[in-house]
Amino acid sequence: MITHSRKKDIKFNILLLLLFLLPIVVSFILKTNGKAVAFGFHESLREIRVPCVFKDFTGYNCPACGGTRSFIYMSSFELKAAWGMNKATTLLYVFCMLQIPYRLALIFCEKIPFHTRIIQIEAVMLISIGIIDALSFISQFIFM
Repeated sequence: MITHSRKKDIKFNILLLLLFLLPIVVSFILKTNGKAVAFGFHESLREIRVPCVFKDFTGYNCPACGGTRSFIYMSSFELKAAWGMNKATTLLYVFCMLQIPYRLALIFCEKIPFHTRIIQIEAVMLISIGIIDALSFISQFIFM
């Protein structure tokens, strides 16, 4: 019998699984040439332009600039191009990919070995991604 608490945990982990899975799936559908992003359906491509308010206002890249293109490149196994677009989102892609089997395990298994250690590793990864993103963002002002 599944307890009420376990049902809540399962629902929460399904939600997180979908949250991590959605950008990965979308990145396989989208295409990029490094400058623009397009939605590809068969042979035709439709450019998707989402304006960056920060960049339009300041002229500088926001911390997320290049993130979508980085995810698309990662899904195409173009690691160098992804890293060049946005280092932090390249690592975020890896984080999302690692979350998929982990969340599935949490949904289907009651106990996970090394659960506390995995949570610690997740925290270190997210903090590292944040630091890398902040340093990349700040460096554009220093090395203009």
